[in-house]
Amino acid sequence: MRSVVIAILALGVLALPGAAAEPQGQPAHNPDFRKCKKCSAALAKSMAYIKANFENPKTKRVIGSMTPGYMMSGFAFMMDGEGSTKELEKCVRHCCEAITDKGYNRNWYLGMCFFFLAEYSMKYGMTAPIEKAFRDGLKMAEEQQEKTGGWCHHLRMWAEDGYNKKGGGQDLGMIDTMMFGALQEIKTLGINPGAVLERDEKCLESISDGQGIRYGTDNQVGDAAMARASYALLGLQATGRVTHPFYSKFCKGLELRYKKIPEGVHGFAPYHYFSVPAACHRMGPDMYRKFCDEWLDKLTAMQTAEGIVPLGDDDVAATAVYCCIVMMQKDRIFFPRSVRGERPSAKSNKEEYKLGTEALAKDDYARAYQHFENVVPDRDSEELVPLAREKLQKISELAWEHFKEAETLEAAGEIADALKAFQAVEKAFAGLPASAEAKQKIEALKAKPARKA
Repeated sequence: MRSVVIAILALGVLALPGAAAEPQGQPAHNPDFRKCKKCSAALAKSMAYIKANFENPKTKRVIGSMTPGYMMSGFAFMMDGEGSTKELEKCVRHCCEAITDKGYNRNWYLGMCFFFLAEYSMKYGMTAPIEKAFRDGLKMAEEQQEKTGGWCHHLRMWAEDGYNKKGGGQDLGMIDTMMFGALQEIKTLGINPGAVLERDEKCLESISDGQGIRYGTDNQVGDAAMARASYALLGLQATGRVTHPFYSKFCKGLELRYKKIPEGVHGFAPYHYFSVPAACHRMGPDMYRKFCDEWLDKLTAMQTAEGIVPLGDDDVAATAVYCCIVMMQKDRIFFPRSVRGERPSAKSNKEEYKLGTEALAKDDYARAYQHFENVVPDRDSEELVPLAREKLQKISELAWEHFKEAETLEAAGEIADALKAFQAVEKAFAGLPASAEAKQKIEALKAKPARKA
């Protein structure tokens, strides 16, 4: 691993004085990777490699495990879309089975599979096999959860041979954040994780390094590039929980630390090289361009003739992560299912922004959100893109504020008023995660027996 880190750092200092510089303010690559000759050629080579090898146990794998390769390849196949449908379904089937693996590292499988299947379901919907996997996984998560609220390799593994006193921890921050992000998402999908999520959140609060998430309980190693925190942030981004205390803290930390991935890598590099760019991608095209300006050419320079981008641990997982990094240059390619759907709008950015502003002025939040989502890069009036993103965040914030007000009424026993408040959220913010959760609350409140006078 150390040699890989040194190689990546070395690539960053190979530019010679006097070399032609990119024009000021111009991206080195076309944001549409399909129009960039360098990116499209490199991507084609690496995609061919993972398609040929993601099911191949003879390739280089971390401790012989196939699951990290299925997880990361699955993300690449999600982004590739229709061209990789069959391969994606194989990754889904594998993770549905592996989520309750009973091996030594069972909780790594739990975290990986939970996170991948949650992201898949947020984009494509939750199938019956995935719902079963989530419910079985939740039982295991509760059984395996440490008193700290997190998860180690397996329950109380930390007590075996003093693991937590020689570089390990009572729980592992990477699993803790994968689970936190996934549990946020399955909650929006309609499955209540209950106290498992509450305990996990308290654990993350206790192992904060000030901005990110430490290695784990009993371990003071910080989150150098925010790789651990980014899995939690991805869940908050996917569900629109922009008012959660972690959200702004993790975004600010990511802006400061995204260049430090090699410093934070421990054990399995692809975890780190995936979560950091994925969270940057969801922060918007400007943040992702900063990431690519720092990392894309360095990683492309490592690509072998076979298409492998070696990050030390697992050739399939690492190469799949590289494919994701290239494809995430396309705005919103790794987002949950959109309110506006997958088809591009026929209207101009300027017109969409105007319609969104008019709808917002009338408190028509659902329609406003749809129009602001249609303001995208690579079209007219690109200066409106960051303004539209700000509007989207404000609408999400407002949705969750109203949701919390309804929860307060519910907690106070004002059931009739709470029901009306949740119904208002469901209607006003249709298509947003807060609306989906409000619908679940409405169904639960209606199912409760009426209190006797």
